[in-house]
Amino acid sequence: MKFSCEFNDIEYFFQTEIGANTNDKYHLFLSGSKLTKYQNEEMRFHTLYINAKCEGSELNFIITGIPLSLEEEEQIEELEDFFEAKEIFEKIENSFDQMLSVSKAPPWATKEYK
Repeated sequence: MKFSCEFNDIEYFFQTEIGANTNDKYHLFLSGSKLTKYQNEEMRFHTLYINAKCEGSELNFIITGIPLSLEEEEQIEELEDFFEAKEIFEKIENSFDQMLSVSKAPPWATKEYK
């Protein structure tokens, strides 16, 4: 599934694909309802490709092992929850801030961080 959005002046392009067969090694981490969906083959582990563009710069990210439904409508809701829980947008914004900043020092080396 492919989709895109814009958030805080950053353009995002997303693509999900069913990931490699995990041979059930990750199913122990699923909640009861997700485990049932997984066992009924209504859910699989996916790979998420993110392409983010800001001020002429571009960053690419790949996240593997995300449990998502096979139905696209449910995938979008599950991805929203995943993005909020893992603070994906905030992490990408921080990456752009660091990349586009005048100071090339890592964030932990700045006065504001200490």
